[in-house]
Amino acid sequence: LEEAERALQTAKLVLADPSERQELATAVRAALARWRLRDTHLPGLCADTEWITLLLLAEAHGRRSVIRQMEVFNATGVAHTTGLRVIDRLIEADLIERGPGGPGRESRILSLTSEGLRRVTLALGASDAS
Repeated sequence: LEEAERALQTAKLVLADPSERQELATAVRAALARWRLRDTHLPGLCADTEWITLLLLAEAHGRRSVIRQMEVFNATGVAHTTGLRVIDRLIEADLIERGPGGPGRESRILSLTSEGLRRVTLALGASDAS
């Protein structure tokens, strides 16, 4: 967070055009606000890989489709073992669940729990997170 705020100050100094500075400053402030909201509803689980995993599962939920572990690994660009650790942390936090899929651990289906869906919805700032 402090790094992002320093980046905002640096950007204000580097960009010569005042409208460019203002546009960047607005974008950074919006990004920081989203980060703070995400951290409020998902404390300690704001690493990019965890967040992207939650977003992928929320998107799959919205499309009423399934997503397999290997698809998450590919989408996040993490190694298999790292991806499994991320998934295990999210399961321990009761945000996602792992179901059967096919042979092999990589083909298992992942989905958001009801708590996971509620907290992701809140972290996105959506209003219907009952």
